[in-house]
Amino acid sequence: MTKIIEFYKNSYFLEIIKWFSIGTLILLTFINYYCTNLSLLLRVIIIISLISLTAGILYLTKQGKKFFLLIYESKKEIKKITWPNLRETFHTTVIVIIATFIISLSLWGLDNILIQFVSFVTSLRL
Repeated sequence: MTKIIEFYKNSYFLEIIKWFSIGTLILLTFINYYCTNLSLLLRVIIIISLISLTAGILYLTKQGKKFFLLIYESKKEIKKITWPNLRETFHTTVIVIIATFIISLSLWGLDNILIQFVSFVTSLRL
């Protein structure tokens, strides 16, 4: 029983170390971004290396695996989408513009009618 508890404590400790190293690498990436005394090419290589190392360590965590699985499944779902062509998009846009114009005219007319009604009612009570 104590071996199981030690295993969970060790795995929890490893998760903490992984997240601490991820935070440190991200911090180093931002510090390297502002380090202007190095050449641009060297800074870009260092930033790409730090980001790759961070992504690799992130993949080793439980939440990181879930995150990368979410990205993978999202990419699969995006491939299933059927996007409208130019003609369908144009027709839909025209319909939306016409519907918006009709509704705005209706609301404008209703507003004017209600203003006339309220002014008529309030003038009778004087």
